[in-house]
Amino acid sequence: MDVHVRTASGRRGRIRFQLIDPATVTEQLIRLRRWMHTGTSLTYVSGAGDGALIDDRANFEAAFGGFDYL
Repeated sequence: MDVHVRTASGRRGRIRFQLIDPATVTEQLIRLRRWMHTGTSLTYVSGAGDGALIDDRANFEAAFGGFDYL
């Protein structure tokens, strides 16, 4: 799966994910489309042979109980 991204500075790029399980592909497509339609800012984290897009705001809200601290 290729995800086309734009950095905060406006530069365009592409992140390629190799997903094998069809159920996982479907779940990720639903999540990616939701993020795209809501304009969610994401962080891309990569390591040795692995990578992830992270919704930092959602993680912060989950950790600290909502919008009160934003």
